Amino acid sequence: MVKIELFRNFAKSFKNLAKKNKNIINDLKQLEKTLKENPKNGISLGFGLYKIRYLVEIYEKNEIENIPIEKIKEIIKKEME
Repeated sequence: MVKIELFRNFAKSFKNLAKKNKNIINDLKQLEKTLKENPKNGISLGFGLYKIRYLVEIYEKNEIENIPIEKIKEIIKKEME
């Protein structure tokens, strides 16, 4: 069984984006379904992490091009404290 938990950082960013884009809620539900079917979906970054849309951080592509792996590790480290 797969358990999906949202990081605080992700939840805050998601809430802000959901105000601008109502369809994003359906996108997250679809992502949850996809991950339950295949938890290793996406591109492996090592350390048991997979790069998929919306996993660790959520942002608009017109605001940020990519998030560096160091930033992803920093977010995860903060969430695990």
